[in-house]
Amino acid sequence: MSRIYDVTRTLAPGIWVWPGDRAYDCSLTWKMAAGESVNVGQVTMSCHTGTHMDAPFHFAESGATAEAIPLDHCMGPCEVLPLAQLPRATAERVLVKANGCAPTAEALGRLAGLKLFGTDFHSGWAAWTPRRCARC
Repeated sequence: MSRIYDVTRTLAPGIWVWPGDRAYDCSLTWKMAAGESVNVGQVTMSCHTGTHMDAPFHFAESGATAEAIPLDHCMGPCEVLPLAQLPRATAERVLVKANGCAPTAEALGRLAGLKLFGTDFHSGWAAWTPRRCARC
């Protein structure tokens, strides 16, 4: 039996954002309680807020932008493993527990058929400190 896991983070005030990026905010711009005919809201945030997908363009000037990525790349079976086991990954979609590290572009490039890669690298730690890891 297949299982579906939701690995997304809930958007809420105070969610971690990259230093200097716009913080998440959700507010009403029109309010019926203030005499408006309807309630209308707005959401403002960086595109890197919470669970998100970085398109290749984020890392490479000539890379594909988000709207060019087929939606089916984001759905389907996924292999979940520690970052140290990344070289053994065989699935089209891979999610790793990175423990503050990140794989190199070369390491990802060696994964034949990779359509989607996910990591907890910037998953919202209150005091995130980047570090280099020899095994990454």
